[in-house]
Amino acid sequence: MAAFQRLGVPKLFDVVMPDIKYCGGFAEMERIAAATATHGLALAPHNPTGPVCNMATLHACAVARNFLVLEYQLAESPLYAEVVKGVEPHLIDGGFALPSAPGIGVELDDDVI
Repeated sequence: MAAFQRLGVPKLFDVVMPDIKYCGGFAEMERIAAATATHGLALAPHNPTGPVCNMATLHACAVARNFLVLEYQLAESPLYAEVVKGVEPHLIDGGFALPSAPGIGVELDDDVI
């Protein structure tokens, strides 16, 4: 988070793109979003990895007050939805609904993996 704060203080950027896998998970993504929001920076998470990362990032974006857009992987792999037992949020009018299933909303299919 400290790196993102240093970028925000002199307003070097308008948008930050942390990746939930590399920044430290949900809590750290939330801290980054809050810290950068205080400097007027928008949050557009880096999110090209697959369905599990997409669902985790989607949840983090839902609580970020400076959320702008979510990078989304479209049809990069025929296994995308199968890895998570065919469950993925559907893009409707440019947005996603949060899943209501437990956890982040997906269950891994061990047979496909």
